[in-house]
Amino acid sequence: MMRKVLALVVIVLLVAALTPSVPAKAIGNAVGSLSLSCDSITVNMEYDVDRDNTGASEEYHGYYVVDALGNLLYADEYYDDLGDHWHDNYTDSFDSAPVMDPIKAVHISWEGNGYAEQIIYSTSYDCPTIPTFAGEDQVEIPSQAAVGQILSDTPVYSAPKMDAASTTVLTAGKTIWIYGLDESGQFYRGMMAGRFFWVPANLVGPNYDKVWNGRALPTNVVR
Repeated sequence: MMRKVLALVVIVLLVAALTPSVPAKAIGNAVGSLSLSCDSITVNMEYDVDRDNTGASEEYHGYYVVDALGNLLYADEYYDDLGDHWHDNYTDSFDSAPVMDPIKAVHISWEGNGYAEQIIYSTSYDCPTIPTFAGEDQVEIPSQAAVGQILSDTPVYSAPKMDAASTTVLTAGKTIWIYGLDESGQFYRGMMAGRFFWVPANLVGPNYDKVWNGRALPTNVVR
């Protein structure tokens, strides 16, 4: 009889070990909306906080707004105790102005304590007073591409060589898509608003906003 009990316990443990764990859904029963204007976000959400992604009986989550070039316009983060919560129709202004449409807002529950990052809600808005990014519909953005940040004012170059500088200047802090390096490793192939150009590699670094979080820039050779 004891052997049968032990065998049953072993079987139960094996089944538990082989059964994939499914993380709890981020912020359960979310009802409401995020809405955007050219300079603000309005949050009107009710939800159940149900993921202890901090290990302290709290869920770490936040609202973030970026423009089409990856510029972080707004961030509002929370450590909410588990239970029912709401954000009742409040409006906040962006910390910086958008440069290119579309403007996108996302509500994210962050990775932690065994839980994967999850997007709870997202929306977008086209501001009529700024240009629209050529975007995925007209420009293919390869999977290895990443958004980088200009470290120091620099002209853009029509070719990966120092005598190909143009009169267009990218200022420090500007973010651009980076596709890869030229064969010499001295220039990055950049793209902004559907236009391709070259910038000195030593003047571009990772973008440390909440969206890109310092993701390494691609090192593949492009032409």
